[in-house]
Amino acid sequence: VWDLEDGRCLATLTGHRSYVRAVACLTASTVVSGSSDRTARLWDAAAGHCLAIFEGHSDSVTCLAAFEDQLATGSDDTTIK
Repeated sequence: VWDLEDGRCLATLTGHRSYVRAVACLTASTVVSGSSDRTARLWDAAAGHCLAIFEGHSDSVTCLAAFEDQLATGSDDTTIK
């Protein structure tokens, strides 16, 4: 997570077991990511830790979108969850 004003790294979020394929900001401090490990993760970017792991795809999570209190994930398994 980068500071746009001075370019410094504010946080490095680790936990996925494979490539990160998609990232979106939900709020100023909340980020969601999708990975080739077939999961999506919700992060507290300010604290630098994972808040939730979403499982259920049988292939890489390649895209995601969030609106209010819902998250949609798209996968190479040809499904949207």
